[in-house]
Amino acid sequence: MAYFVLRRYSGRGAGSADEALAKVQSELFPKLKEAGGLLRYTTLVMDDGGIASSSVYENKESARRGVEVAAEVVSKARFLQGYKLDQVLEGEVARRIDHNAQGQAKYGVARIFKTNASATQIADAMAVPPDVFAVPGRVRTFVVQLTDGRVGGFSSFDSKDTADRVSEEIKRVRANQSSPMSKLARTEWLSNSAAASSTRLAREAKADRAIRKGGLSTALS
Repeated sequence: MAYFVLRRYSGRGAGSADEALAKVQSELFPKLKEAGGLLRYTTLVMDDGGIASSSVYENKESARRGVEVAAEVVSKARFLQGYKLDQVLEGEVARRIDHNAQGQAKYGVARIFKTNASATQIADAMAVPPDVFAVPGRVRTFVVQLTDGRVGGFSSFDSKDTADRVSEEIKRVRANQSSPMSKLARTEWLSNSAAASSTRLAREAKADRAIRKGGLSTALS
């Protein structure tokens, strides 16, 4: 089963975040790819100056190899001095939903659900009613069974405007107490100050394709 890993780093380096992540892509990404099992790798710049990466692997074993490779490179990388690992979210991908396989991800939102329901049940509930998934501009969603027992929904969009429209649809749906999502889970919204730490996609890569530049922003909410 595919395995998802999100790693967030706080702090600031000697250079810009974009410069640091350019080095990550040129020095770390090839090693991760060589280790095997990497399906997708994304580097992100956070509004507060921090950086992050999200990775999708073929399985948990390949993710563990990737983490070991990353730890070795990061421990020796001078260009990452000043950054500190602040948060790790990981787990098995219960469902990948390609809303528009040809769309370019430019913005994203992660929602973390505290629930006794499984990630599969949450994925099913997300699609009811279909209005939320029907909003034009959605690109991709990974629904992940996180190792801490929560469920993560990681979605990407073609713009911030699209993400905002989807968020409004979600609020409308969750206001209905009879909706599946209202019954199954509550969303852990971060405080305003934390939610402001949105991130921008620096670069995204598939293991079998050349790196493509983008502008994804991802906020945890």
